[in-house]
Amino acid sequence: MNNKRNIIFRRIGLSLAALAVVVTIFTVIANVVVERSTRDRIYDNIDALPHNRVALLLGTSPLNRYGTPNSYFTNRINTAVKLFRQGKIDYIIVSGDNHTRQYDETTAMKDSLMAHGIPEDAIVPDYAGFRTLDSVVRAKEVFGCDSLTIISQADHNARALYLAEKSGIEAVAIAAPLRAGRLVRVRLALREWLARDKMMLDLLVGKRPHFLGEKIEIPQSPSNPYAPLKEKLTQYIADKNARIGIAVLVNGRYSVSINGDYAFPMLSVYKFPIAMAVAEYCRMRDIDFSDSCLVTAGDLHRDTYSPMLKKYADVDTASISFDELLAYALQQSDNNASDILLNCIGGAASANEYVSATGIEGVTIKWSEDDMHIDVSRCYENSATPVAMAKLMWTFDSQYNDTLSKRIKQLMESCETGQARLAKPLIESNAVIGHKTGTGFINPDGSLMAVNDAGYVHLPDGTHYSIAVFIADSYYDMEHTEDIIADISEMTAEFITNAN
Repeated sequence: MNNKRNIIFRRIGLSLAALAVVVTIFTVIANVVVERSTRDRIYDNIDALPHNRVALLLGTSPLNRYGTPNSYFTNRINTAVKLFRQGKIDYIIVSGDNHTRQYDETTAMKDSLMAHGIPEDAIVPDYAGFRTLDSVVRAKEVFGCDSLTIISQADHNARALYLAEKSGIEAVAIAAPLRAGRLVRVRLALREWLARDKMMLDLLVGKRPHFLGEKIEIPQSPSNPYAPLKEKLTQYIADKNARIGIAVLVNGRYSVSINGDYAFPMLSVYKFPIAMAVAEYCRMRDIDFSDSCLVTAGDLHRDTYSPMLKKYADVDTASISFDELLAYALQQSDNNASDILLNCIGGAASANEYVSATGIEGVTIKWSEDDMHIDVSRCYENSATPVAMAKLMWTFDSQYNDTLSKRIKQLMESCETGQARLAKPLIESNAVIGHKTGTGFINPDGSLMAVNDAGYVHLPDGTHYSIAVFIADSYYDMEHTEDIIADISEMTAEFITNAN
């Protein structure tokens, strides 16, 4: 009897062990398949994320089990807001569980997005997103989405992307921040692994959403309230005897672009991305702007615009802080200071590599100030599109808030050059403007190579926008060309103020 009982127990034990092995193998295979098929489509950098008309914001509870704000919910909302403001998405499907009146993820997400300034007509509620499978399949079959940007934490994104792929949706995902301790991360990882097992089984048996219902059409594109501004600016520059490019980005969301994708010579506007690259150079080496660069007499060219020569013209060698060099470069557009900084970080190629790493395309840094002085045709190769520069200004203003970046902002907000350009109509309004100007040589035909200004603006009503105005090959004198920039700035500020 005992032997028979032992045999039964042994068989049960062996069966359980075999089942455990099968489950483990299945779990490992499921997770390897999901990770390998989705890892290249999960982004951490918003700037590198491609545009999609629609985002799918996956739901979770706004409160955790202790009744305090749930960081998963908060971080997903904040990420969605950033995508919308930066023009990466036009609509947001908020898909969550709404199985009782007391538990309504969808309404909580909608209310939170609207509290952050997202317009109601850009939010598409999905009250039947009971599970990730429901949310993804409904995005395709109910809302007609063939492409999506999925918003959740990284591990969850991988599962959602796999479901999207199996549903015939071309999707990418942005990873909302995950702030949790090691034990919590382990628990969440185990939970996600098991959820992927369940997903694979659902796909094998052809599991469908709880509800589908009638199709809901999402409009092709939302209305842009700043379209009249584009028309007004287009009419203004139509008869100007110059090549003019304009880009405006309002609250990181709505944009105005006129010749915005054409490359223009930056001239000294390029000292702004160089300053950003300098800050990154210092961050990577854990040094501060109070640290110094060794400057020799050979670095101080006499045949260029350089206010720092008043102080250093007779110095053989000097240790000059990054801060002082940045002040000369950004506030007074000093060419020697710019080249010294550029050399400190490894030259134009290093600065260009840094800008490329931001994910913003359309800015090229190829030459130093001295290089351009030797051959003025090189000025056209240090180029930017107005759209790219407006994006770079917006990104810097809205996302770069470390100590070094704040110092650069202080310098740009006290820029001494170009007061007759973007800043002119804003001086009396108490607006904050951080900007960088650029001015070129006189071409052989007598035209001005370039008169530029680009910056970010904070209006007194709380509206933020970035603006880039590039004027190339102008057949007007300097004063008249600067007036064109000032007029564009004034029309822009007035329209945005009235629109709000």
